[in-house]
Amino acid sequence: MVFKLNNSVLRKSADGNRDASYGMSLERTLRYSMGAMFFLYLLVTACTFLQLPSPLETALYPGGSGGGGGDVTGGVLTPPRIEDYGRRTPFPNHVDPSTYETIPHPAAGDAVSILSVPPFWDPLEFAPRGGVREYLGFGRRLMTPAEARTIGSYAAVPSDDGRGGLADLETIFVAIASYRDYQCRQTVGSVFSRAKYPQRVRVAVIDQYAYGDKNEPVCSKPEHPCSDRPEQVLCKYASQIDFYPMEAKYAVGPVFARHLGNRMYRGEYFVVQSDAH
Repeated sequence: MVFKLNNSVLRKSADGNRDASYGMSLERTLRYSMGAMFFLYLLVTACTFLQLPSPLETALYPGGSGGGGGDVTGGVLTPPRIEDYGRRTPFPNHVDPSTYETIPHPAAGDAVSILSVPPFWDPLEFAPRGGVREYLGFGRRLMTPAEARTIGSYAAVPSDDGRGGLADLETIFVAIASYRDYQCRQTVGSVFSRAKYPQRVRVAVIDQYAYGDKNEPVCSKPEHPCSDRPEQVLCKYASQIDFYPMEAKYAVGPVFARHLGNRMYRGEYFVVQSDAH
């Protein structure tokens, strides 16, 4: 009887030791995993703020990512120089309708199944780096100020230094989503009239209205012909305004309209989203 009791106690003791060993092993695994994650976090943070090359860029260009101009040196392809790309970007840079692409309509039905929309801005200069989104981290991290300067365009405006020269200022993109809004034209006008330097502003309007309705407010149509009133904002700044007309019955809410507005971005330094009223 004593032997059986001792044997039972021994079995329980062994089971307890195994449980304790398993618990310690699990704890060590968790501790090492947390340490590895913390190290990865520090590495990504360092790469972001020290502007080190991304792993993709390092893999594509083992010879370095300096201004190689796309040359092949010693069998290693170096990417084209993009450090000053923003300053070389033309402004205003308009959306070209001939480049539109088709996407499924979010609420595809019998009336409409696809839409022709502007493609996202993705200059060919960034293709060797996987595209501009990959170059900027593709949502994995915040872009650095240096990276922002490489893609943000500039506009020449009169300098404030009293010498009568010009100064390069960062450009501003304003995306406006409008759904049958009679105040849309006034909103566009307000953008330019309130700007100290309207030369640095570009506006894109997603204009959703009822086609064929004579009483429907159309944002792209000035109140008076430009030949009679050329000082109207829609006439004076026509070269800095883009419109994407869309029949109101195909609208599916403000989120998708703002998505279309994002597609009309063309390399400006700052971006603003606004309602049409």
